[in-house]
Amino acid sequence: MELAKDAIKQRSKNDKEKYGKFWELFEQRRRKNIVHPIHAASAFLNPAYMCSSNFREDRETKEGISFMHENLVKEEEKPDFMKEIQLYQMKVSTLFSPTSKTMLETSHPCKFN
Repeated sequence: MELAKDAIKQRSKNDKEKYGKFWELFEQRRRKNIVHPIHAASAFLNPAYMCSSNFREDRETKEGISFMHENLVKEEEKPDFMKEIQLYQMKVSTLFSPTSKTMLETSHPCKFN
């Protein structure tokens, strides 16, 4: 969603008079259509988005991760889950190597076989 908002802003040559109304409509629609916090978490967990220069971790993302932690992760796995999330947030080189970044740009996840 942030990518779409940025594209609208750029196409409007950063003129808030032009893009402001679009953003308002976009926000109204977004609030209606994001049915669940897990949608925001899934965007965060998409490595192509996570590695893009447009990525911003926002309140909805944090709420989505919290929802997953509280409702989807077994109690005994919660510490490991949070460690993995922290590694992912830091974009550690073992997860985001040059090879993996190239694959993000050139391959669809379904074709990683």
